[in-house]
Amino acid sequence: MQPDPRLWRLSVKVGDLVQWNFDGTQKDPGAHVGIVVDGPREGTRGESPAISYAVAWFQPEETLWHHDDNLELISENR
Repeated sequence: MQPDPRLWRLSVKVGDLVQWNFDGTQKDPGAHVGIVVDGPREGTRGESPAISYAVAWFQPEETLWHHDDNLELISENR
């Protein structure tokens, strides 16, 4: 069961290690890992408000913006 987006918010910052988590389940631990390099950026998903972060992925080596509900925090940058 996925958390209610109105009650839960991912709290990440630049330098944090995150994993792609499309539907709230961890299907392939260790895969799709990257570092947050920019954000947060306020925007929308359809008509609903959404927060996005830029993630530099290790594989493939590219940086893309993703909504916070598709990211899972693995390790915080201190």
